[in-house]
Amino acid sequence: MDYWPSSIPLWHGTDASLLSSIVNNGLGGRNPVDELGAISFLHRAFEAIGYQQNQKEFMRTMSFQNAYFASKQLNAGMNFRHGGVYVTSSQQTAASYATRAPEAVYYCREFLDNLKGSETEAVAHLLDEYPKLKLFLDGDSNPIVLEVLRVRRDRVFDEHGGRISENQIETYNRLFGNHEPGCGIDLNFAFEISEVISADNLSVWRVLGRSMFEFAFEPMEL
Repeated sequence: MDYWPSSIPLWHGTDASLLSSIVNNGLGGRNPVDELGAISFLHRAFEAIGYQQNQKEFMRTMSFQNAYFASKQLNAGMNFRHGGVYVTSSQQTAASYATRAPEAVYYCREFLDNLKGSETEAVAHLLDEYPKLKLFLDGDSNPIVLEVLRVRRDRVFDEHGGRISENQIETYNRLFGNHEPGCGIDLNFAFEISEVISADNLSVWRVLGRSMFEFAFEPMEL
């Protein structure tokens, strides 16, 4: 069986509160975005406030705009198909994602934090219909990163679900083969995995925080 080259790392950023589910069901075995109802909440919440995307609304935060795109599952130069197993070749980028994981839940928080006037009242009781989401939003963030140690080659796609050619694999191999750690260049490529990754094929690292421009990590036991 052909496996993804170990020379091309695959990192996934998430929250430690989801680790027990990953251990029991594998990475990708459960969909936390669906289980929390994050996209459903955003969709209904934007309808509840009668939000219309227009020039005036661009005064809001970019994250609020991204929450709107996510609620519509649109792709506006970014990937808003939340819920899949998305990975990156950069541990640092994965750590950055982990600080706001799951991303759809982060957008729920941004949405709630940027409501204006009567909008708050319009969604006051809506969140009560999503108790799991509400509990997650009230909790503390504990970012972690997972390294995928083994996955089938034909189960890794580009971030939009497209096939990765052998020529692309060779290019990645050359880049990582010539890359020197600590050189200041971060090789960041995004991928999607369509296979459930068991805990045996994962390593876990706690994100300790950022020092200067880089996150620090420590290994965790599964």
